[in-house]
Order: sequence, then C-alpha cells, then structure tokens
Amino acid sequence: MLASINAGKFSLRAQPKRIMPDSAYHTLRKALFEELLRIKIIQDTPGRNQQLFVQDLAKQISQHHSGLSLSTLWEAIYELFSQGIIVPVSLAVFRNPHIQGTNLWGNGYYSITDYGARFLESAKSQPDPYDAVSILEALRKRKIANETVEAYIPEAVRSFGANAFRGVFVLIGVAAESLSEEIYTAFEGHLAPSHRATFLQSLNVKTNSAEARWKALINRFPHHHSVCIGDELNRRFTNVFEPQLKLFKHNRDDAAHRRATLIDRDTAHAALVNFVPFGMTAADVVQALAKPCEAVSPT
Repeated sequence: MLASINAGKFSLRAQPKRIMPDSAYHTLRKALFEELLRIKIIQDTPGRNQQLFVQDLAKQISQHHSGLSLSTLWEAIYELFSQGIIVPVSLAVFRNPHIQGTNLWGNGYYSITDYGARFLESAKSQPDPYDAVSILEALRKRKIANETVEAYIPEAVRSFGANAFRGVFVLIGVAAESLSEEIYTAFEGHLAPSHRATFLQSLNVKTNSAEARWKALINRFPHHHSVCIGDELNRRFTNVFEPQLKLFKHNRDDAAHRRATLIDRDTAHAALVNFVPFGMTAADVVQALAKPCEAVSPT
C-alpha cells in the first residue's frame, strides 16, 4: 500500500511504477475527480470550512467501487498528492487558514490546491493530461492514432507527470508533425490522377522535404478544397489545425534549444489537452480526403 492511515496519521512513501492497468486507472481517476468536485462545491459554500480527511475520501470511493483493492485506491490517491492536485495540511490550518509555521505532515488531512481547482474544472470537459488512455481513446475512435502518436503521446503524459515540461513540448511536436504527414498523404491520394501528376511535378525535387511538401499543400488547400470537404472543415483546417501545428512545432524546436523558454505546468497541461481537438481535426480532414474529387485543381 502506497499510503497508509493508522490511528489518524497519514504517511507517503516513495512513488513506484504504477501497478494498476491503464483502464482501471482511468476509471478510478474519474471517480476521484467527481468526488473532489463535489467536495469543492461544499467547501466553496459560504460559512463552510469542512475538514477534509483523506481516509474519508478513500472510504467514499471504495463504497461505490466494489472489488477495488486498497493498494490500487491508495496508489491513485497518492498520485493526486504527487501531482499537486491536493496537499496534506494540519488540522490547525483548517481551524485558522492564516496560521504560519505549522507542520503540514502527519495527521491525514488534505486540501485542494489552486492548481487542483483549475485542474478539476478542466477535467469536466477535457482529457486528463496525466492519463494517456483519456487522450488516446478519443483519437483512436477517429482512427487517427498512428504509430508515432501511439508511442509519443503516452511518453508525453509520463513526462508531464514527472514535471518534465520541455519533454512534453518535444514529444507533442513530433506527434503533431506525424499527423500533418497523414494529411499530406491523404491529400496526394485525394487528387485525380491527372491533377496528382501536375502537383507532384510542381514540387522542387531538391527541396522535396516534409516541410516543402506541407507548404505546397497549404498553398493549394484553402482555395480548392471547400467544394470537396465543406466550408466548415476547411475553416477548421485553415484557422485551427494549421496555426496549432505551427505552434506545436515552434514549441518543440524551442524546448529542444539550450536556451529554451521556461515552461510551467499549466502551459504543458494546455498543450496536452489541445492535442485532442487538433488530432480530431486531422482525422476529419483525412476522412474527407478519402474520396477523389475531380473538382480539385492542383494549381
């Protein structure tokens, strides 16, 4: 058991590799978020300053999840502490929030942090950046989670959990570029044979890099594809996907530089959750380009 409560005392041990399967972790995290959101509503009620005891949190979850092992439950609760969503506090702090110099460890009480409050609000509608399952499952439903995404996004999630935020930017940038390659491949196959030949001939053989191919696609896509993929998706691609791709790639290159800009947790969090609608747009574009469209001219 990763954390233990005995005679009202709470202790943390060093964090080992997660022992629960990803699917079980995903379900348990959602239950913990829902309970903490319920508690936060009570805490925010004027005149209420409920003392939050970590054992009560564990009991509430275990009552609604039969068959859940204690080690699995405490592992998930421990991660809430290590991720800064909740923090241990002394009973004295609950009685007087302005008290100074109090020993925060050792009595089993906790508090939801400011970051935790923002995190729980975002968890209502956005994927959990600490949970690769919640990010990948949406992309897998759209059949866009290619090998690069499958490999790099879980690694980005682990980097986020380890507070290695530059690593998050590097890994997301690589995954994002792989989706642009998926779109380019679909675009090339989308062109009618005669148009495809003309388009390929227009590429400079000496600069036929991924970057050059993408620029060639961008030069033609907005002007010729509304009739084939629809105005709404064309706008999503032009106004959302393409700017987000540039940002992901810029952040990747900056994060890999020795003088990289300092990245905070909220910014890395945003990058992970924004990858999902970015990936969904890529999936929708690839699907729309699956059928040839004779109306599309390569020039």
